[in-house]
Amino acid sequence: MLALIDNLLLANASDDIVKTVQAYVGPILLLLIGIVALTFLFKREIMQFVIFIVIAILVSVFFYAPGVVKGIAQQFTGETGLDSGGGSGWGS
Repeated sequence: MLALIDNLLLANASDDIVKTVQAYVGPILLLLIGIVALTFLFKREIMQFVIFIVIAILVSVFFYAPGVVKGIAQQFTGETGLDSGGGSGWGS
């Protein structure tokens, strides 16, 4: 019972840490993305701007919605027949 309580407290603490990091680092990340994007626009480097925006969107999804990435990975492994456990893969 004590181990279960410790695990719940640790899970809540890690959630709080993640939310705190997102609260402080998130706005800085968006500011840097904006500055770099404006730099590309002012230099009229449209292709670099488009590539940067696509990469920035992917990084933002990883940062702000990590559950989406986990869901996509689970769907991919389910559709391709890959399994993260079970022992039928390499190294078994």
